[in-house]
Amino acid sequence: MKKLLIAAAALALMSGTAWAAENATVNSNGTGNSGSINQQGNNEAAVIYQGTSNPYSSGNSANIAQVGYLNQGATVIQNGSANAASVSQSAGVNNAGVNQNGNNNGVGIIQSFGTNSASVTQDASASYSSASVTQAGSIFGGSNSATVNQSDYNNAASVIQGLGNNTAFVTQGGGNGNRAGVVQGGLSDSASVAQNGNANQASVTQASLFPASANVAQTGNGNIHSVVQH
Repeated sequence: MKKLLIAAAALALMSGTAWAAENATVNSNGTGNSGSINQQGNNEAAVIYQGTSNPYSSGNSANIAQVGYLNQGATVIQNGSANAASVSQSAGVNNAGVNQNGNNNGVGIIQSFGTNSASVTQDASASYSSASVTQAGSIFGGSNSATVNQSDYNNAASVIQGLGNNTAFVTQGGGNGNRAGVVQGGLSDSASVAQNGNANQASVTQASLFPASANVAQTGNGNIHSVVQH
């Protein structure tokens, strides 16, 4: 019996069911660097820094992929222009944060089943940048929360949220020609889009089980907005 217990414990450790924490950090400076972190397990934390001490850093790419059952956290911080960040998470609780400083940057975050939280900040005259957040959610009490902050002009933000209780905040300030789109289809949906400048576009589409809430605030001239609630 004692041997069986020891063997079972060893098998649990090898299979990753011991719920051990996994932590990984990548730090690089310069141009054209590529960083990738892949984690399979539970209580995972991944951090990628690129160009944080180099204001002329550019053309870097960061990719974080996490698969597990419990908490997952991913952080990407990039400085400079023409950088790309990608985060993919699948667990009970997913948290992702991306911060980019510069122009022509891109972010893509995909979070599947569970309770999801995502935050994207693109600032320091972040023109011609794009941010996309897709959250699947869960009908079993899960919730999706997404926040996108972009500064300056000609930026694009997209938030797509599925099952659960959805909340989306998009702020595009200080520039012209920005575009924001929010699509929600959960139990309850709440969306807020704020744009400052001219010739901006905002659209919100909601198809929730319970009454939805949408707020679009635009300051400037020649702006276009659309709100559709089913």
